[in-house]
Amino acid sequence: MKTKPTKPTKITKKVIPTNKTKPIVIQSEITPKKTPTITINILGGCIQDVVKEKCNEVQVIVHDYDIQGLDEDAMNSLCTDQYGEQYQVITF
Repeated sequence: MKTKPTKPTKITKKVIPTNKTKPIVIQSEITPKKTPTITINILGGCIQDVVKEKCNEVQVIVHDYDIQGLDEDAMNSLCTDQYGEQYQVITF
């Protein structure tokens, strides 16, 4: 007696959409020798304090656009952004 062949069953997952936005952290291993960097742009304000605790592998760079009153040596080391504005670079 021959049995009738059965169709293979298809298993699908039910996707439930949610409206909750969760932050996503993506860590890339493409360039493991590059130091992770945080860049802070300041225009019309001031930095009260930068604290790096237990994160020596992170480099913090501040682009300070408030350059009035800088001494001559600091004025000679200014950088220029893509819009032609000058800023001072402070690295922590």
